[in-house]
Amino acid sequence: MYCEFLAHFDTSHYNHFMWLGQINAVLGDRTAARAYLRKAIEICQDDKDWPRESLQPIIDSITEELKKFGEES
Repeated sequence: MYCEFLAHFDTSHYNHFMWLGQINAVLGDRTAARAYLRKAIEICQDDKDWPRESLQPIIDSITEELKKFGEES
């Protein structure tokens, strides 16, 4: 899968992991979906250079995805 390769090749972009989380959710692999979405949030939270006002809506969006699995980030 292209997205999987991209995420493992370039681990610094949250969106690669967010996409994988969303893809796995659609495919029914809830465990993988949660793991990838958690990783996406972790990348966002660890990025000290990205302005918080731009980043917070992204974190909120990923958190909403996680809530679909009954999980808070």
